[in-house]
Amino acid sequence: MEFPGTKFTKKFRLIYFILVVLLFFIITPLTILYTAGYRYDFSNGVVKVTGGISIDIKPKASSIYIDDILIKQEMPIRLKNVTPKKYTIRIDAGENYYLWEKEIEVKEKQTIYIKEINLIKKNTPQLFKTGDITKQKISKDGKYLSYILINNNLPEVWIYNLENNEDKIIMRLDINEDFNLNWDEKNDYLIISQNKVPTEKLYVVNAKTTDKIIDLTKKIKEPIDKFVWNNSVEPEIFYSTPDLIYSFKPNTETVYEMTKNNFIDWYMENGKLWTLQYDTDLKTYKIIQDTIGFSNDFAVLNDKKYDNYKIAVAVNNHILIKNIQKPEMTLLTKNENFNLAGEKFYISPFNNWWLIWTPWELRTYSEGEEPQLINRSGEQLENVVPLDEYNTLCLVWGNKTSVLFPYYLVGHDFIAGQINNVEVDSKNKTLYFTAKQDDEKGIYKLNY
Repeated sequence: MEFPGTKFTKKFRLIYFILVVLLFFIITPLTILYTAGYRYDFSNGVVKVTGGISIDIKPKASSIYIDDILIKQEMPIRLKNVTPKKYTIRIDAGENYYLWEKEIEVKEKQTIYIKEINLIKKNTPQLFKTGDITKQKISKDGKYLSYILINNNLPEVWIYNLENNEDKIIMRLDINEDFNLNWDEKNDYLIISQNKVPTEKLYVVNAKTTDKIIDLTKKIKEPIDKFVWNNSVEPEIFYSTPDLIYSFKPNTETVYEMTKNNFIDWYMENGKLWTLQYDTDLKTYKIIQDTIGFSNDFAVLNDKKYDNYKIAVAVNNHILIKNIQKPEMTLLTKNENFNLAGEKFYISPFNNWWLIWTPWELRTYSEGEEPQLINRSGEQLENVVPLDEYNTLCLVWGNKTSVLFPYYLVGHDFIAGQINNVEVDSKNKTLYFTAKQDDEKGIYKLNY
């Protein structure tokens, strides 16, 4: 039935109905595909499955730009249905922080995570202590900073209490030689020792009292070939002479004879004695774990030359062996051996993350994974220290210092000029280093 004069004729209604049905069958699948994460790439003329971007960093008030477009969301940012392609992520926390920028690639059905990042503050290093300071070392709890000041050509050992800002001289050494500082991991005890082997002068002091200095070499009346802290609840030092390995407890000043020293090298880890021995018949090095306890053959190294290796460190069923003839280290577990180019190493307190480097290459290792090369350069890498719980790295080069976010391989310059003796208080985000800046020499402090 049609009304006279109407434009909505039967034919028009039929066409309209057909169009509505067609639109329904076209739009509905497109809507379903869109919500399922499919997008049409007009530039390439193909349908792609989308991915995602998730960003959660500190400071939370940072501005996030993706291809120069400000993302107007608060942290954490969760972006779904992102078209697969390359994007540039820029994180800007304002003029007081360094920019963080990286090109990422979003792939189908994958989410890119930008997380576990503390942006680095822009600050100028401040002179903390003036003088000709050759060494410095911060205690493991960040309470004390020990340093060696050269005064009238003789070294003086000082300890600065960072909690109450008290600076105190501990001792004045009577010989113009190079000395090292070595803190116990779990106690505020400090070892002051000659930087040579055998060591003819080794002193132990409690930073909390500093009223008594123990001359260990005078006490035992022998030079010391090697010493390590036991890192136990009670302070304990293990040391060796050519004939014997001893234990010394500073609290009671008691010396215990542990075992004969008939090994190429040894290392004490939480009361377990690791030893490096040589089998002259098989021409192999044997690494024994817990030699004077429940000993077991941990690993074997094949090398026909005797006395080629030393133990660098042993921890958590891992042992690092240093080749003393060339810049090479071998990291051994119970089941795997990794031969690495390496002259220096550092074990991060965060996640037991290993850092091994030469002046040209930096590698990292985490348990259960293959070692990773994360930096290669001809700029003479001198030192590497983690800055925070996310293992953001401070890389000290010959004439500059930079920052590297290793999980993303993003970096930026940090300190201009040459610096030395870098120490970090990651809890308070403070860097200490020795340098000469603007003709002023001493320890500098930088809050990052």
